[in-house]
Amino acid sequence: MPRACFFSASGQVRRSINPTDGPGSPSRLSRALPFPCSSPYLRELCFYFHSGPVRIVVSLLTHPVGPARFIEWTSKRLIVIVVCLGGLLAFTGCSSETKPDDTTPGEVLAAAKTKLDEASSWRLSLSTKSVPKGGNGVLSAEGVGTHAPAWEGDVKAILNGIPVTVPIVAIDGKVHAKLPLTPTWSEINPSEYSAPDPADFMDPDKGVSSLLADVEGAAKGSETRDGDQIITTYSGNLPGAKVKTIIPSASESATYSTEVGINDKGEVATVSVTGPFFSGNDDVTYDIKIGSYDEDVKISAP
Repeated sequence: MPRACFFSASGQVRRSINPTDGPGSPSRLSRALPFPCSSPYLRELCFYFHSGPVRIVVSLLTHPVGPARFIEWTSKRLIVIVVCLGGLLAFTGCSSETKPDDTTPGEVLAAAKTKLDEASSWRLSLSTKSVPKGGNGVLSAEGVGTHAPAWEGDVKAILNGIPVTVPIVAIDGKVHAKLPLTPTWSEINPSEYSAPDPADFMDPDKGVSSLLADVEGAAKGSETRDGDQIITTYSGNLPGAKVKTIIPSASESATYSTEVGINDKGEVATVSVTGPFFSGNDDVTYDIKIGSYDEDVKISAP
């Protein structure tokens, strides 16, 4: 007949007790534990935890102190065990903390640029709350682009002091616009309106992603929640000549304060650029929001 492992009164493992001993014996264990146990209470708890359901019920009913007293006695000691186990788990968690991320801000921005360049398409929203006091300027642009390069959307601009919203399709090196008071599409030169070729937004060398490669003195900032995204901000400066490729009214000789928001997927989510854009105005901030990576987008000339 197989023999079970038990604890003696001193807490050491003993292997000479017959497993057919009565279920009411509180010093008996159905199997050995991997540690010595000097507490008779813990030995008894172990006995009941390692027994089958039927044997537990029988043991409770036949326990010398009675079921109610035994349950009260057991509950108090079970609380102590749970607290100890909780402390052990907390200690284990602390000892296995994740090592801090030593990726530099420059590396984060470079990886985000790669994701933007490799995406088949993405949506862009560019806007400013400022209005030029004179001349022309872009107030906003919203649309979707591909790496054809091509872009389709609406551009809101100030033309000779009048705000207008113009549907735009840029593809194959041409920019098509449906200008105010005209029922058909026309091919335009966007520089005449102090506007960029929107297809250039998608260009890896002179588009939005190229800004990330030229942020000077990039430093990691705070984390904020934007809907279901956690955005980490990286701040630095951009030379005016670089900003001008995106927003033609920028000054080539100026330096622009820049903040780039990277989401928890490592993707570019926001870009904010602040500096002189309109003659006679104080510093202006343009906000760029990027999202909806890799949609199935097809753009064709009108």
